[in-house]
Parts: sequence; C-alpha cells; structure tokens
Amino acid sequence: MRYLCVLAMLVLGPQPTFGQHDLGAREQWQPQVADTDARLQQSVEIEILGRAAVPALELLSEKTEVSLGVAPENLTTVGERKLTIIAQGCALKDIMAQIPEALQECHWDVDASGEEPAYFLHRNAGVDKTMDWLSERASRRGREEQREKLVDRMEQARRVLQMSDEELAELEKTDLLLARSVRDPHSRDLLEILLSLPPEQAEQFQETGGLDIEYPKAPERLQEAVKRIAEWQIGRYSREQLPPGLKDWQDDLSHASITFQDRRVDHGWGVWLSLNIPEYTGYPTIHDIALHPRYCNLDEGQLCYTRLLVATGAAADEAAAFEMVKARDLEGFRVSNARREERHKREWREPTDPDLLQTIVVADEQFSDFAELRRFIAHETGLSVISDYFTLRAPYIPEDIRKGVPLWRLLYILGEDEFRGDLYLWEKAGKCLVFHRADWYALTEREVPEALIIASREKLHSQGELTLNDLAELAAALDSPSPGFPRDLQRAGLHGGFTRNLWALLLYASLSPEQLDVVRSPEGLAFADMTIAQRKQVIDRAAGIPRPLTRGQASQAAFHLVEEVKEAHGRRFATTDLQLRFGDQTDSAWVKSRLLEPEERSPTGSQ
Repeated sequence: MRYLCVLAMLVLGPQPTFGQHDLGAREQWQPQVADTDARLQQSVEIEILGRAAVPALELLSEKTEVSLGVAPENLTTVGERKLTIIAQGCALKDIMAQIPEALQECHWDVDASGEEPAYFLHRNAGVDKTMDWLSERASRRGREEQREKLVDRMEQARRVLQMSDEELAELEKTDLLLARSVRDPHSRDLLEILLSLPPEQAEQFQETGGLDIEYPKAPERLQEAVKRIAEWQIGRYSREQLPPGLKDWQDDLSHASITFQDRRVDHGWGVWLSLNIPEYTGYPTIHDIALHPRYCNLDEGQLCYTRLLVATGAAADEAAAFEMVKARDLEGFRVSNARREERHKREWREPTDPDLLQTIVVADEQFSDFAELRRFIAHETGLSVISDYFTLRAPYIPEDIRKGVPLWRLLYILGEDEFRGDLYLWEKAGKCLVFHRADWYALTEREVPEALIIASREKLHSQGELTLNDLAELAAALDSPSPGFPRDLQRAGLHGGFTRNLWALLLYASLSPEQLDVVRSPEGLAFADMTIAQRKQVIDRAAGIPRPLTRGQASQAAFHLVEEVKEAHGRRFATTDLQLRFGDQTDSAWVKSRLLEPEERSPTGSQ
C-alpha cells in the first residue's frame, strides 16, 4: 500500500480495550478442536455490513468482550479486506470459524499468554503466490476458451467459402450473417484475407486475439481492402465535418498500421479489421467486420451488419436490415440462455435442507449493494450470514425471480455471471450462510481501503464536492490502477474518468507550491522546470498517446491547468482540465466537472 499503517490507525482511531493485548507467542487456532475458552460459545446478535476487517473485528470485540483483531503485520492486507457479518443468534465460535472461509486468505492465531486468550486474523503463508497462480489460471482458461471459439468460427468460415449457391441458400436459414458475408464481394474479400494470413501470423492471431501489421509491409490486397473501408466510412462525412487528422488521411500512410482484433466471435462483435492512422487523434481505428459472429450484438457494429444485408439484397433498406439483425441477436440470446440452463442442470444441486427449500419473495425490494441484499436474505430466512465484501452493485433480479423461488436457487442466481458462470460461491454451515467471490484474488487488488473511503465521504459532506486537490491526494494514495468506489463517490467524480485520468492527477499531486502557480499560467509548467521524477512521468505518458513521442519530443511538453465553462446538451459546466501540450498534440484529462445551476451563471456566462 502507498499509505502507511500509521495513517490507517490515525484515521481509524485507537483500538478498543478488548483489542489491547501485549503479544506473546501465538499458535494457530483450530476451530474443530474443543475450546477451553467458554466465551466463544456465547450467542451473538450483530450486523456489520461491508466493513474492513480491522473495524469489523473491533465491533465484534465490543459486542462479545473477546479480544479479536488482525495481526499487526497484516494490517494493510487482511486488515483491509472487507466483510459482512449478520449474526442472528449463532455462536461466536461459528462466526470466527467462517470468517477465513469468506476471506479465503487467512486463519486465526491465538495468543494465550494473557489473562484471557486473544485472537488475531493472520495471513496465510504464500498467499501472494496463490493469488498470482489463481489469476494466471483464470486468464489462461479465458484465453484457451476464446481461442477455441475463434478457431472453430474461422474453420466454419473456411468451409463456407467452398459452398455452392444452393448450399449457401440452405445455410442462410441457420447462419444468415456468415452466408451473406460470403455472398457480398467486399465482405468475402475481408474474410479471405483473414483466412490467408501466413501460418506464423495466423498462429499469433489465434493465440493472442490480435495482430498488428505495418501498412507498408502489408500485402497489396490487404492495403486496398482497408483503404476501401476508410473511404466508405470517411466518405459519409463532408470535409468540414472531419477532424484535422482525417482530412488528408491518404497523403501519407507510411506510419499507419493494420490490425486484426478478435472482439469475441462467440456472442460479441466478431473480428475487426482496422486501419490505424497516427495523425487521427479521435477514435483510434477505422474498422469493418472481417468475420461475423454467429449472432451479432447490437451494442456496436450495427452499421457494418446492416450495410452487409443491404449490399447483398437480403434487405431493402437499413431499417429492414436492422429488424433482421435484431431478430438474429434475439435468437443468439435464446441460444445462450438454453446453454446456461443446461449448465444449471449439471452444476446447480437441489438440496434437501429445509432451510434452503423455503421460498423467498423479493417483490419490489431494491438493494444498493450485496451487503444490503445479504441482510434481506438473513432477515427473511432467520439464517446468519458471513460474506466477503467488494464494492460492487447488487445484481439485477428479474421479475419472475422476484415473485418467489426457493432460497437455494436464488443464491445460485444472485451469484451467477452470464459469461463466467457462478462467481459468488456459497455454502451452508449449520445455521449460517457463507459466501465468497470466486475471483476474490482479482477484486482484492482494486478495492479501495476503507480509511480512504471514509475520509473522502467526510470531505464530500463538509465541502459539498471533492476538489481537484482532493482527487490528486486520493490518486497518490491508491495502490490500484482501476480502483472501485461506491456509487455516491462515483457521482462525486470518482468514476471511470478518474481511473483514466490517474496519470494527470498523479503528476498534479507531485507539484510543489511554486509549480502549482506556474501550471495555471498561460505558458504552463515547462518540461525543463520539472523534477526528474516528473519528467519521467511525462516521458512515459508521451510514449503511450495515439501518436507516440520520443524522449526528445516529450522534452518540449508543458503541463497546464485549464479551468473554463463549457456547454453540453443545453447545460453549462465548470470544468477543470489537466493538459500536457506537445507542440501540435494535446493530451487532455478532463478531471473535474461541476454542473452550474442557473443562479451561479452570470449574464456573460462566466463565473
């Protein structure tokens, strides 16, 4: 963690009396062994929703008068893991036994050197290696599954290219898009180019899902194909509508590149063939579909699909084509649902336990996160709940499920991800439901420490907003490149844009008071006036922008803070941009925006 344990303790305050214990020799506590500590048999009634382990155990200690805590050496690891405890009369020992099951990375140590035993959550040895192994295994499994689907679809396309007109007519009944792709000269050309890649390039594409080819080194047929794509897409706009980088796009393609990208051919967007023009700093690619999935997804790619159907005469116009594509899309979801139901029959086991057979009616209840949902289940069933907690929204609950289903089925449904199967794993231990995320090892990396969330909420409450300095301080304190924040803080500016703009906020956070004055000036903070560490940040950023810059080009940069009023969709916003300006190229991070209410607007439109 970037922030220190001492900071966490200062924010959280001193531990209660029950947590104070002069540490002696510790040994691992075995819950299955008979205990001489009669206090562990006491019945507990408590609700702790989504709290970090340190404050959660403080609350449990206060309730039970048993010294419970986190081992001092694990305060910034296990101590920051969040959990939910909803105890409805279960024994303290049962709660303690299930917390490691929920968190997956720790066990209890007991120190019996004092007047009464003290218990500490202690991180398992080698857990970092275990998390790396789990992450690699999941990634490898995903790559293998996607490769299998891609190879299978490419082989289908290869066979279809050899079909007669009669065979294609029959294929249209079950796979309209692939059949039409072969009939359309433009689409067939893209498909043949994809399937004629040299063996080493084909292998690279199938293994990684991506392939980049320098435009000058690409076969002439491929060059002509991507130029046709660009001409068709760019030709839909007048020259005045085009951004500067596209107005003269054909003048020099020596630095352009061509990309084949697998955007999920099983039920997604197919294989994209893209022309990447360095001078174009808007959307990164001008693309078309080289290989259609069996069923398209209308979120993206609609233009290419409908154009294909119109071009081949399958539809009279784009409106008719859209209806055809929508029908195929719906059919795709029906097929996916049927496959998912088959998996449910194999993997979802109906129990005999009467607690799990009771019917749960969700009705119109709404939940902001999993902790609230767990509380509803606990109150409806009388069962206790021990669960890990991550900053995720509660799942969507369909209307037919809300009307009532057996508890066991509801638990499976709530824990399922449409594409990845069951993610919230559960079991019943006595009168307690125990949950943990199957991908806990990945989510742990992006979870924001509770102390930072509390501090941010306090600032938001007292100030009414999070200032630029607040955002910069938070960026500097975070350990994750993609942190997850609760919805109230997302609305205050800690949303996806915050993650994308971390580079700018980190650079801003490093500025001295003198530099803060300069960065607001029209000239900005010049590269020459930056520290060595700041220059490195600029050089690294310059190497990753759409038109990558050399170290020499990066040394011409200036860092600017730009505050102005902008208008969008009939509303006015006070915006704050952090900009790195490199000659004719600007890398801008829109880090803060505040809606201007009518009374805040002056007649001139300025603040």
